[in-house]
Amino acid sequence: MYADSEANIAFRNEYLKKKTANRAGTTVDRPEVYLDESFCNVNHVRGQTWLSSDNIRYNKSGKRDRACIIAAGIVASRGRTTYSKVGEGSIKVWNEFKTRKKDEPDDYHGNFNSELIEKWFEELCITLRDNNGGCNIHMDGAVS
Repeated sequence: MYADSEANIAFRNEYLKKKTANRAGTTVDRPEVYLDESFCNVNHVRGQTWLSSDNIRYNKSGKRDRACIIAAGIVASRGRTTYSKVGEGSIKVWNEFKTRKKDEPDDYHGNFNSELIEKWFEELCITLRDNNGGCNIHMDGAVS
């Protein structure tokens, strides 16, 4: 299995050494930035929720509009204090603009396309550099 190949294990060990070296003491040497994306269906309501009898849900959750969300969380240190915050200007929300076709990959209905992500990421990198200096950026496969 590729995940357990010697090369992959060595790469993972080196990655973890570098990652933990940034946190060797009680503080973070370089700010660490974590990217994440999600979505929320506009009509989302839990099945077991408190609604008054005059609040009628006309559409099932997931059957109409959807908001797509992306943001960056930062873990950094100031003196001996480690703290976290949301990256300045990193939260972006947009309405879906396309309905996924059956043969398309399930990437939030095709709404996180490379053009939007690259523009957002370029702006984020400039803001991070200006506000934090060098950073370690962590992204999952959905963003990359």
